[in-house]
Amino acid sequence: MTSTFHLSRRALAMTSLAALLAAAWNVQAATPKDTLVVASAFDDIISLDPAEAFEISAGELMGNGYERLLRYDVNDPSKLVADLARPGRCLPTA
Repeated sequence: MTSTFHLSRRALAMTSLAALLAAAWNVQAATPKDTLVVASAFDDIISLDPAEAFEISAGELMGNGYERLLRYDVNDPSKLVADLARPGRCLPTA
């Protein structure tokens, strides 16, 4: 009984030491000096389909990745303004 308790205490001490060392280990990637690294959380994204995406993070990604026919006016969000749908961009009909 005593040796089992001693082994459990030793295992607990070794596990605690390993966890402490793992938490203190500082690993960083080597980033070139002329590179800007931007980190952001985007774990709320369910879909990047424009018809289904409603999260803030998905909206930011789609706004930077897609051009839309219409967009909201920055100064007055109750108004829509043309983005891709501009006069003179239509092909002539036969």
